Amino acid sequence: MNFSAFSIKGEFVLQWISDNWLALYGAIAASAALAINLSRLRKGEVKLEVAICPHENQQENIKLISQNQTKKVYERINLAPLYTLNVCNTGRVDAVIKDARLVCKSGIDRKALVPKKIGDGTILSEISEIKIFPRASFNFNIYLRHGEEPFEAAKAVILDSTGKEWCKINSSKNSRLFKAVNRMDWRFL
Repeated sequence: MNFSAFSIKGEFVLQWISDNWLALYGAIAASAALAINLSRLRKGEVKLEVAICPHENQQENIKLISQNQTKKVYERINLAPLYTLNVCNTGRVDAVIKDARLVCKSGIDRKALVPKKIGDGTILSEISEIKIFPRASFNFNIYLRHGEEPFEAAKAVILDSTGKEWCKINSSKNSRLFKAVNRMDWRFL
């Protein structure tokens, strides 16, 4: 082996570094700054996870609505929750929800209703804007109205303030997982 060739190359590299140390330092610092900015940009996006599950009292609510036919108008229950949409903000920035709806297997859209405080009372209204903080979640209920037949969920559609739609197709596995997390029953996980 010829060690003199390695020593000549090593001297050349050391000479180049001593002549261009400021340019080398600038290139390394600029590359690090670019990597940091790109990672912040990526982390600053809205990221949502959506889950659909039957409301915990779905069967009881269907019975209550169907029993309305025999009751007087002022005794009737007009709305009963049938499905719950859980929206979890997995990003690092606040997510503003502009619309939440459920698409039935029949193709009909059902808007989510949320409690809204007006004066001293609380009523259900359509979503105007819901803010979900990072690492938090919010439940939206989809209601069955008096006189309607129960419907089956096909998918959930959530629209955020950036205009992006987040969709989740309904599956029974997803529903079991959501129930297990809500009830803290970890057997399904």
